[in-house]
Amino acid sequence: MADFVSDENKYKHLRAISHLTQFGLDMVTPIVLCTVASVWAKNKFNIGNWIVIVAIILGVAASALNMMKFIKTVNREMGGKLNDKERKN
Repeated sequence: MADFVSDENKYKHLRAISHLTQFGLDMVTPIVLCTVASVWAKNKFNIGNWIVIVAIILGVAASALNMMKFIKTVNREMGGKLNDKERKN
């Protein structure tokens, strides 16, 4: 079977897959951890349900911060190409 993908393209595809995986983990992990910790604290210390709502809000905020850092990192890796495309449009 012929190899239709060059080594350079394989590297780009693997990098894109790793970025997508990292993006998903950065979004989900803080929310899940904050929710699990708040449910544990609610049951352990007999705290009201409000703690779960606060934890979910904190998890969403942490996810947003992670996304901003991730986007800056990817932009830096690409050599600022994202900003160049935005300026042209």
